[in-house]
Amino acid sequence: GPPPPPPPSFLGNKIHSALSRGGISYSKIWRILVYGLASASLAGAVYAIVSLHPHQHIYFNLLVNRAATDELWQQYEMDFMGTPPLQGLEYLLERYPDETLYVLDVRATYNNRGMLPAAERERIVISDGWTADFHIWSDRDRRMDETALTPVIHELRAYDSAYLSISAPRLVWGAGLQPGADVYRAAYQAVSAAETPAAQATFDIYISDRVLYYVKENCAPADAEREFILHLFPVNEDDLPADRREYGFDNQDFYFAWRGGFFDGNCITQVSLPDYSIARIRTGQHISGGGTLWQTEINPFLFTQFQEIEDGLSNSQPVGKGIFDLYLDGGRVVYYKDPCAAADTEARFFLHLYPADTNNLPAARREHGFDNLDFSFSEYGAHREGKCLASVALPDYAVQRISTGQFVSGEGQIWQAEFAAGE
Repeated sequence: GPPPPPPPSFLGNKIHSALSRGGISYSKIWRILVYGLASASLAGAVYAIVSLHPHQHIYFNLLVNRAATDELWQQYEMDFMGTPPLQGLEYLLERYPDETLYVLDVRATYNNRGMLPAAERERIVISDGWTADFHIWSDRDRRMDETALTPVIHELRAYDSAYLSISAPRLVWGAGLQPGADVYRAAYQAVSAAETPAAQATFDIYISDRVLYYVKENCAPADAEREFILHLFPVNEDDLPADRREYGFDNQDFYFAWRGGFFDGNCITQVSLPDYSIARIRTGQHISGGGTLWQTEINPFLFTQFQEIEDGLSNSQPVGKGIFDLYLDGGRVVYYKDPCAAADTEARFFLHLYPADTNNLPAARREHGFDNLDFSFSEYGAHREGKCLASVALPDYAVQRISTGQFVSGEGQIWQAEFAAGE
């Protein structure tokens, strides 16, 4: 049989005797110890989870070394749910209550933006790295090495480690933080009440006091995230910066976030024009390496003079008619149509000038017997209040007869009119 148990020690006898008199067994002692340790461990976990709310998923037990600062996020995934960016967005909205905030486009930030109330959500514009005022990083989109380049303006920490960081690179560069909705709303009301769009495409474009305004109603952040084309063609190419003269235009491409914002579901941005005289503006939006989204051209001088020229035509009779009424006005051929649709100006215009003396023609044109001044409406024309008008200057030499109209390359003429230049 088994060996006999060792004789109990004197102390063991005393303890056993005391426990027996109190009705407590060794098994009960072990249960008390186990339950006590389990309760203490559970209480510690509950306390940690409650204190971490609403990010209670960021929890580590006592077996993990949590003492070293910023050690955990380097070794473990702390924010596997991607929820802290919501608190980051709320922090920015509270800190900057009157501004439109451009925040870097990362997955967790984009998803959490959708949980904000509509009015606050409008102030948060998801942007690319060139235009974002703020970068919000958590474990779902970890770029913690970037915080060494731009100061961290806000953190959420647990166990001495950051699980959310907000940096503000554009603020460090001295840019960013556009005015809030009230400023943009006022600008839109002022320009739309006093002006007619100089061009209408994806954005309505206004010209007021040498400032271009781009306005879009029912505008989503995606409408404004692509880079804007802005090419300015001066009357005198000597006005161009030296490095742009070989191209013939000034390139002032820009991002909406540099000077624009949202209000009431709409958006507006503005660009100041340089002091020199501008013959033509080409603008639109494009995707780098992916082509043009939309594009339009504006004759700013003609647009601002539209009403004056139109008033002058009211006292004159057309010298010719086609789809457009044709006028001769102070050494210029004027094309006018009311009402006028965008489709009326899509086809190219031909303008053939027959001089009294063919020796006045450029050498390359003498064999043809006429000067060719064909043009597109965007070069010399403008739309305003459902009307359209184009004005083309005639050369200095005497013109005997003019033939003009519109045509589609490869398909022929749409309309044609001829008239004597002296009539």
